[in-house]
Amino acid sequence: MRGHVKRENGGCIIDDLDLKADDDIEKEADELALESLIPAKDYATHPASKSKLFADIESLAAHLEIHPAIVAGRVRHDMGNYKLFSKHVGHGEVRKHFASEFKVAA
Repeated sequence: MRGHVKRENGGCIIDDLDLKADDDIEKEADELALESLIPAKDYATHPASKSKLFADIESLAAHLEIHPAIVAGRVRHDMGNYKLFSKHVGHGEVRKHFASEFKVAA
């Protein structure tokens, strides 16, 4: 990890995965974020990674012990189709939980 979380000053990179990373630190931060909840080895070998069935999303989520909305969001992002599973993800929910924790620099 190349300085994404700096313990000495508490700084970190808070990133938008929908933007294209243009430097090595951002690319590494994006990879770390993707890997942290859904490990690549689990995702690549599970039907959910290519499926449009919510049962597959639930199956991977249960295996990883995470909320199905996290898996659904990853599949939507990877497929580039944000209409998929839209009733299973909370719109604006993630930002709501983090906005009070972090001050985003303008």
